[in-house]
Amino acid sequence: MNLGLIDWTIVFIGLVILVLSATRTKKYFLSVAGFLASNRLAGRYLLCIGSGAAGSGAVNMLAIFEMYYRGGFAIRWWEQMLGPIVAIVLLSGWIVYRFRQTRALTMAQFFEMRYSKNFRIFVGILAFFAGILNFAIAPAVGGRFFIYFCGLPDNFILLGMSFSTFPIVMLFLLGISLFFTFLGGQIAILITDFLQGIFSYIFFLLIFLYLFFHFGWSNIIEGAYYSPPQESLINPFKAGDTNEFNIWFFLIWAFAIFFTHMSWQGTQGFNSAAKTPHEARMATVISGYRGYIGTATLVLIAIAAYGMMHNPKYSNIATLVSDTLSNIENPQIRKQVTVPVVFSKILPIGLLGCFCLFILGSFISSANSALHSWGCILIQDVILPFKKKNVTSQNHLLLLRLAVLSVAIVVFFFSLFFRQTSHLIMWVNITAALYAGAGAVIIGGLYWKRGTTVAAWTAMIVGLTISAAGIIIKQIDPDFFINEQFMSFTAMLSSLLSYIFVSFINTKTFDLDRILHRGKYAIKEDQVVVRSFTEGGILQRLGITKEFTMSDKFIYFFMFIWTIIWGVVFVIGTIWNLITEVPIRAWAEFWRIWTYIHGVFAFFIAIWLVIGGFRDLSSLLRRLATAKCDDLDDGNVQHQIIAESIIRDDDAQAKTNKANIEDSTDSIGNLKEVH
Repeated sequence: MNLGLIDWTIVFIGLVILVLSATRTKKYFLSVAGFLASNRLAGRYLLCIGSGAAGSGAVNMLAIFEMYYRGGFAIRWWEQMLGPIVAIVLLSGWIVYRFRQTRALTMAQFFEMRYSKNFRIFVGILAFFAGILNFAIAPAVGGRFFIYFCGLPDNFILLGMSFSTFPIVMLFLLGISLFFTFLGGQIAILITDFLQGIFSYIFFLLIFLYLFFHFGWSNIIEGAYYSPPQESLINPFKAGDTNEFNIWFFLIWAFAIFFTHMSWQGTQGFNSAAKTPHEARMATVISGYRGYIGTATLVLIAIAAYGMMHNPKYSNIATLVSDTLSNIENPQIRKQVTVPVVFSKILPIGLLGCFCLFILGSFISSANSALHSWGCILIQDVILPFKKKNVTSQNHLLLLRLAVLSVAIVVFFFSLFFRQTSHLIMWVNITAALYAGAGAVIIGGLYWKRGTTVAAWTAMIVGLTISAAGIIIKQIDPDFFINEQFMSFTAMLSSLLSYIFVSFINTKTFDLDRILHRGKYAIKEDQVVVRSFTEGGILQRLGITKEFTMSDKFIYFFMFIWTIIWGVVFVIGTIWNLITEVPIRAWAEFWRIWTYIHGVFAFFIAIWLVIGGFRDLSSLLRRLATAKCDDLDDGNVQHQIIAESIIRDDDAQAKTNKANIEDSTDSIGNLKEVH
C-alpha cells in the first residue's frame, strides 16, 4: 500500500466535500430542464471551470501523461501551433453562441429543428453508441490507475473467498459518479465539477512547487537529455521519430479543433446550461485562459517521470517502478500507468493523497458528465421521439435516471473484458470520429442556409463508414500503417466535402432566424444589450458586439494579444531552427523561461477564475431557489415552440401550435399554468 493515513484522509475529506455539495442540490431539482441543463441558469465562470473539469477526466489526464512522456517539451512546441486556431474558435463564439441561441437541450434536438425528426433519431443513436465506445474504457483506465498508484493488491480475501480488486474499484468509481448524477442531474454535476476544478488548481500548484523546490530545474531537465537523439524531449526539430505525435498529428488536431468544436456530446449538459448566448460565448473565451493553469505542470510531471526512469542517478527509483510495471502483461497499459507509478514512488506523504484525489475527482467529473450525456441522449433523441403520447415530467425523469443506470452497467462490463491495443488519445480520437460527420452538419446547419437534410444524412453516413472501418482494421491489425489520427481526419474531411457537394444541388434556402431566435423570433430573456453599437464597425469585424461590457472587452483583447505573442515566438523559433541548428542547451533554457512564465501566469489565472466561480455559484443557487418549473421545456420540439410563443406573448401562435399536439392533457395543463 503506497498511501498512508494522512493521504487517505485527504482523499476522504475531498470526497465528503463533493458528496455534501451534491446532496445540497437535491432541493433545486425541479424539472426536466433542470436535470438536462441546470435550468439554463449557469454563469460563465461556473461553466468554464465545471466544463473544464468534466472534459479533463482521468482518461484524458493519463492520455496526456502518456503523450508528454513520449514527446515532452517537443510536443508542447508543436501544440503552440494550435494557439491561433484555438483563439479564433474561442473569441468568435464559434458554434457555442448560435447553438445556445437555438435553446435546444441536446444537439440532436437542434438537428430535428434544422433537418428532420428522423435525422434526430439517427444521430441520437449514432451519438449514443459512439459515446458508449468512447467512455467504455474509462472505468478500466481509472481502476488500473488506483490499483497501481495506491499499491492495491490484485486480489483480496473476504469471508474466506478470493475477489479480484479490479472490478470492485471500477464499481466504486462508477457508483459514486452515478450517485451524483441521480441526485441532481446537471445541477449536481455542474457544482461538483466546479469544486473538482478548484481541487485540480490546488494540485497543479502544489506539484509545480514540489518539483521545482525538491528536484530543481536542472535535475528535471537533465533526465530529458537521456532521450534518443532523434526522439528529443527538448528540441522539437529533433523529435521526428516520435511516430504518432509528430507535426502531422498536430496539423490534423488543428483542423479538428475548428471542425468538431462542440460536436462531441460527452458534456452536452454544459452546452445548454448558460444563462444567455453571450454568457456561453464568454465561458468559452475564458476557457482559453483556463487551459494555461495545468499546462506547465503536466509537462513537468511527464518530464520528471522520464528522468526518474532514464537518469542513472535515480536508478533505485527506476528499479522499483520497473518491478511494478513488470507485473502488467498488456504493453499499452504499462505505458498508461508509467507516470502515475513513478510518482507513487517519489511523492511525499500528503502530496500522494493530493495526486490520488486529483485523479479521483477527474474521473468522477468526467464520468458523471458522460453518464448524464449518453443516458439523456438515449432518452431525449432516441426513445421519446418515437412516442406519440406525451410523457409526464415524473415519468420523463424516471426514464432519464434508468438510462443513466443502463449506461453505467454497459460500460462496466465493456471495461471488464475489452483489451486495449493503442494509445489512449488515439482510441479517444477514433471513437469520437464515429460521430465525425456531425461537424459538417452542425456548421452547415447553423451558418449556411442552403444546407439540406439529404446533405446531413450523407455527411453522417460517410463519416460513420470510414471511422467504423478504422476501428475494425486497428483491432484486427494494431500495426496497420495508417494510425487512428489519420483515419479520423479522413472521416472528417470526407463528411465535410460530401455535405457541401450535396447541398449545392439544392436551390431552396432555410430561415435561420427562426431557429436562432433573431428578428421577429427573438426571445427577450436571451438578449443582452449593454451599450449602443455601430453595425459594420471595426469592433464587429473583430467579433465584439453590443453585448460586450468593458471587462468582456479586456478579457477578449488580452487573450488576443497573448495569442499573438506566442504565435510570433513560434514563427520566429521555427524559422530560426530551419536556418541553423539550435543547441539543445539553448532549447533547455527556452523551456525554463517558458515554464516560469506559464507557472506565474497560471497562478493569477486560477485566483481570478475561482473568485468568479464562487460568485457565479452564489448567483446560481439564488436563481434556482426562485426558478419556476416549466414542464414544456423538455426537449420536445413542439413543446418548445409553444413555450417560446408564450415567452414572446404570441397568443395566436401558441394556440395554433397547441392544437397540433395530440393527447397532451398534462402538457396543456402545464401550458395554462405557466401562461
